[in-house]
This record gives sequence, C-alpha cells and structure tokens, in this order.
Amino acid sequence: MNRRAFVTGLGVVLATPHGVAAQSAANKVAKIGCLAPFPPAPDTPEGRAFWEEMNRLSFILNDNARLELPGTLDYQVIGAAADLVQRQVDVIISVGTIANQAAKERYS
Repeated sequence: MNRRAFVTGLGVVLATPHGVAAQSAANKVAKIGCLAPFPPAPDTPEGRAFWEEMNRLSFILNDNARLELPGTLDYQVIGAAADLVQRQVDVIISVGTIANQAAKERYS
C-alpha cells in the first residue's frame, strides 16, 4: 500500500505545536497523541505503514517516540483533544471528521 495514499485516505492530521523545532532532537522523546478508535499498532497493516514512515523519519516507538494517548472513541474526542494539548504532545494522529476538527480547533 502506498504510504501517502494510506495517510490521505484515513485523513491523518499531524499538528505540531510552536517551539518544537527549537528543542534538541538528540535527547527528546516525541510524544504522539492519537485521536482515533485505535492506536497505530505496529502489528496491523495500517500501523505498520505508519511506524515504517516514522522510523524512516528516525522516530522509533518506545525509543525516542511514545504514544501519549492510545486511542479515543468518537464521543470522547473533544475532551481528548484538549487533554493532548495540555500534555503538549508533539504530534496528533487523528482519524475521521470529528477527530480532525477537534485537533484543528484545539491547536489553532
């Protein structure tokens, strides 16, 4: 499966808060928030594609990258998006219209 098609097809939104670029990449653990009914598990085809791309970008799960919130149901999305902003995650993975909108509103 083409990684770009996968990312576009699921409507994944990556949001990066201000100031991340100024931090030292050498010792930083990237915090990844997930607004989806499932985490991007490395043992699923979708998760494998996501983590392969993250690995290509030098982010390794449980090494220098960790999931801050493993998954969220639709009715929990707005509160979860606010929680992720409060936790100052570096990236938000969102799947679906409700999750995309919640992530966009909280990071704007």
